Amino acid sequence: MSSDSPTPAPAEVRHRDGIAFTPGATPATGTWRALPEAPITYYDASSGAPTIDGSVYFLAPQALMQFDTTSDTWTRHDIPAESTGNWLHAAGDHLILTAAGFEDIPDYQWDHRTHEWSRVPTDPLGRAGRRAINTPHGFLLIAIDPDYARDDIGPRPLAAALLDIEAGTWQRLPSYRQLEGGQLTLNGNRVIDAVPLAGFTPEVGPYAGTQLPAAGVLTLPEGTWSTLPGAVGAADLTPGWSVEAAGEGLIATQGLLYDDRSRSWSSLPPPVDSRETSPGAVVWADDVLIALGASSGIPELGDTKVDTTARVYRPSVR
Repeated sequence: MSSDSPTPAPAEVRHRDGIAFTPGATPATGTWRALPEAPITYYDASSGAPTIDGSVYFLAPQALMQFDTTSDTWTRHDIPAESTGNWLHAAGDHLILTAAGFEDIPDYQWDHRTHEWSRVPTDPLGRAGRRAINTPHGFLLIAIDPDYARDDIGPRPLAAALLDIEAGTWQRLPSYRQLEGGQLTLNGNRVIDAVPLAGFTPEVGPYAGTQLPAAGVLTLPEGTWSTLPGAVGAADLTPGWSVEAAGEGLIATQGLLYDDRSRSWSSLPPPVDSRETSPGAVVWADDVLIALGASSGIPELGDTKVDTTARVYRPSVR
């Protein structure tokens, strides 16, 4: 899907397009169809586009947009006026709208069955460095440990908490002396924070002389932290195709690929025709990495060229 720019454009180039692919018995027998125009001209898929029970959800200014993939229809839902949430997550029959920044603004949850908003119970972690992912054991929030004094010297450890959506209760998990990482992905009971860096050894503070890892694994439900296998050696690999995408146990990041099933890192080879181009949306479809188009040129000079070719990479999953 694409959307209007927030800045008005000439009528002849304004568009709100959407297409869907219906698989057939083989890829060659699948069909494309155009989708109806959305009732709002701007929506933000970069803030997450979770799917619940056949509907895909997008954020728009003061609205939650629902697209029903079975009936090809759009529905607009209001969002709480006081919410500044900027990331959508699916958690069971709920959407969770999390806020960023340090303001004391609540997170909200939307019940897919009743179409009603309610406040998420206040979490025990606070706002610094927060990231989240849904798991079979609850909605997981990771943030900078709030119990570590702000004026202490050196890096602060991470903390985690699980939200039971139905019970409305948080469970605080053990903290971990790890640097703030990057993308989160899930492989069974393992929540993976993959960063191809050896870590950092502070010279002062309570962790002076101790190497803090830059990547880790949180095993649920007990909340056991461990260092991500191979992260130290990954820092010495030659980076390849620089795309960012997290799948189920597979993460493409900083030109490298981490496979949690084999606990191994490798360089991610670029497509042969990808030189001097920037990939478009990059997603995992099972064990296949798909880049939907690419662009080249310098946008500031008005010479951007769009390539609509979809590029596919199938790693040797071990």
